[in-house]
Amino acid sequence: MIARRLFLLAASLLPLVAWAESLVIEPKHAKFDTATAFSTVQQRYTVVNNSDKPVRIKDWKAIAGHGEVKGLPEVLAPGERREFEVVLELPGKLGSALHRFAIFTDEPGVERYRFTLSGFVLSLVSPAHAVIDFGKTTADAGGEQKVTLSASEKTPLALQRVVSAPDWIDARVEGTTVSARIRPAAALGMRAGVIQVATNLPQQPFVEVTTKAIVEGALRPSTYGVGMKPLQVGERATASIELIYTGRSDLAALKVDAPEGWEVARSACQSELPPETRCVRIGLARPLTETGRSTGFFTFRLAGEPDLAIPFGVIALGKDQTIRELVIDEGKELGNSGYVDVAKALQQGTAAGTPAPVAETTAAAPERIAHSEGRGPVKLAWSARNDDKIFGYVVYRAEDRAGPFVRISEQPIARKEPAAGSDKADYAFVDASVSPGATYYYYIDVLGSDGEQRRFSPVLSKKVLK
Repeated sequence: MIARRLFLLAASLLPLVAWAESLVIEPKHAKFDTATAFSTVQQRYTVVNNSDKPVRIKDWKAIAGHGEVKGLPEVLAPGERREFEVVLELPGKLGSALHRFAIFTDEPGVERYRFTLSGFVLSLVSPAHAVIDFGKTTADAGGEQKVTLSASEKTPLALQRVVSAPDWIDARVEGTTVSARIRPAAALGMRAGVIQVATNLPQQPFVEVTTKAIVEGALRPSTYGVGMKPLQVGERATASIELIYTGRSDLAALKVDAPEGWEVARSACQSELPPETRCVRIGLARPLTETGRSTGFFTFRLAGEPDLAIPFGVIALGKDQTIRELVIDEGKELGNSGYVDVAKALQQGTAAGTPAPVAETTAAAPERIAHSEGRGPVKLAWSARNDDKIFGYVVYRAEDRAGPFVRISEQPIARKEPAAGSDKADYAFVDASVSPGATYYYYIDVLGSDGEQRRFSPVLSKKVLK
């Protein structure tokens, strides 16, 4: 009986042995030092074949994030160890970054080998999330909107040229200011894009400015963006948009371009409107046959008028499937049981020339600041309450209270966990590059987990004694 049980156990393990993973990637989860936006990160890995058979590497893929895997061998002999690297050309996205990769081989039963590269990306240019918000406007309104950038680096910031801009924007740079104007022929609707500008900073060759607007014309919709509630496969996604027209063309000639599968119907507007108002109600419907997220545009065309494009989004769920990522706000304050207006957040509180509000990073004020005297070096010390919205701290120095201040901490001073029994952590920074008899001025910024910097301390004076 015992022999039979051993035989059955060995037989059950055979598939597991045959499908054992041969390769080991080290490190499996690598981290890069804090890097600046638009810089290049290189990370080396080692791959080892621990089996007694050669393994052929067929392909690699970035399954989350981006990056390029270089130097992978085509075949690894038994026991062979080889190095390869991942090269990341970092984009302008700030904060924590996680990139997942996979290697595919010819081994039966082994789907993939996964490994990651993560770190934190910051901007040397302030504001870190620069925005030009036109609010609600018309294409022929004219007038520029501007944002002025700055950088507390050893090399004073100079903007060199506009590298790219949305097709509805004319952009230019002068000194440290980016200016933008909506083009007269810009299409109507909710518009957004990014202006990329070249800088003179070797550590950060580019900076981005987000632009957004709601461009209005003679054809005005009841909503500038439509997000439908999550639905089950087999149900119908429906939406309706009322269009008021104040121009000279014939509204009956309006053309509606919708993605394949969408049904379009016209009817009279149901809103209470002044007499003689020209209005049409467009109903849109589509049966949902597959799970997943679907996005696109409904485009309205009328002779003599710019096109109006309205974005939409819908999620189709399978049976008993739940949403893992919330992408549509179904708050009761929207008061709309038919569809959710995804443009509402953009429209709320937005006025021409007023930047969109940015969430504040809450940083506790420093509990104490130590003033150093002597022949140097200068030591700054402080304590602060722990806050997971903070990534770290950045130190700046000047030789005059009025500035200019220059960043002197090469890397952010990482947030610490407080000591046992305390809600505060202690921090210190030593500045050794000081001269006897000189007075220096410092301040500390807090670097939020979103990549935004905000003032943490007042300006501190430190005199180095001879």
